[in-house]
Amino acid sequence: MATLSKKRIKDVFNDSLKNVRSGKMANVSGIMLQHGYSPSSARALKVTQTKTWQDCLAQIDDDEIIKKFQEIVRSEDKRSAIAAGIELLKLKDRYPANKMKLSAYKEETERIIE
Repeated sequence: MATLSKKRIKDVFNDSLKNVRSGKMANVSGIMLQHGYSPSSARALKVTQTKTWQDCLAQIDDDEIIKKFQEIVRSEDKRSAIAAGIELLKLKDRYPANKMKLSAYKEETERIIE
């Protein structure tokens, strides 16, 4: 049985995913506030740093996102579909801009440690 905090994290995740699938921004911080998180936790996006959140992300098949992009070519609402795909990839840290930031952060951390 999931704890209350895990349930809240999953609820925030599912609501964010609903936004993304409908072509809106994820708005994780706004959804966190709706689910009773403090403003400081919402600003820091604390739920996205949890194992529960990462487990939820891992359940989304990347192939599903890629197939969706292929469907975009035939879609009338390309802008919303592209935005939704980009948001999902950002959430999964698969978007190139996020990868560059992460690798730069790792390099800087390694430099400091040495």
